[in-house]
Amino acid sequence: MGTIRDIWRVNLKDCIFCNLETSRIEKEKQFALSFKDLYPVTEGHTLVIPKRHVQSYFDLTEEERSSIVDLL
Repeated sequence: MGTIRDIWRVNLKDCIFCNLETSRIEKEKQFALSFKDLYPVTEGHTLVIPKRHVQSYFDLTEEERSSIVDLL
């Protein structure tokens, strides 16, 4: 399969999300994706993350925030 890093061609070897196996992706939008947590606190716990590395939610573009909301 490969990892997200292979697809996005980023060089962040220590990023746990860049090293996520693509087979774990449940849903994807242009600027975000979702996948189940391997160690969920509650049943069905799902993570939704942007595809671009940013410092905080407030650094996302409107399109990125929209992709995240659509996945939620």
